[in-house]
Amino acid sequence: MVREERIKNERGLNPFTDIWLRTRETVRFVIEQKSFKFIILLIVLTGFASGLIGMMNERSSEMAPWAAILQALVTGPIGSAFGYFLGAAVLVLVGRLFKGTATYQDMFKALATAQIPQIWLLPLLIIWLLASPDTFLADRTDVEGSPIVAIMSIVMAVVSI
Repeated sequence: MVREERIKNERGLNPFTDIWLRTRETVRFVIEQKSFKFIILLIVLTGFASGLIGMMNERSSEMAPWAAILQALVTGPIGSAFGYFLGAAVLVLVGRLFKGTATYQDMFKALATAQIPQIWLLPLLIIWLLASPDTFLADRTDVEGSPIVAIMSIVMAVVSI
């Protein structure tokens, strides 16, 4: 009875916004209610964000912004999917040592759901890359003291909390 009532209340959950304040309920909602297509969407979006963040640390200042976006869109989701596959397996094995009951599929969905806050960085990263590719793609020591880098770093830190 309590479980049915909780699921009825969770029907109004939006995983993209409720992950911030209702984390446990949101992860449970995604595990129980969302299809694997939704998880693939999460993998693509979080992988794209991870790919863009990874581009920030490379010496790729000669790369065109559209090429950086394309590279992050192709390689990011592949790397994220591999990380989720491996991470879910490790967590299930460690969980078994401590008498955990999660299945591999549940753990995989939970890992992808936990990365939803990273998706919120996508608009900031894309705007930064298109507006100032020199500061986005440059080596961090080359842009030391740049106000754009300082402002965007603070904004990204606040959003990712």
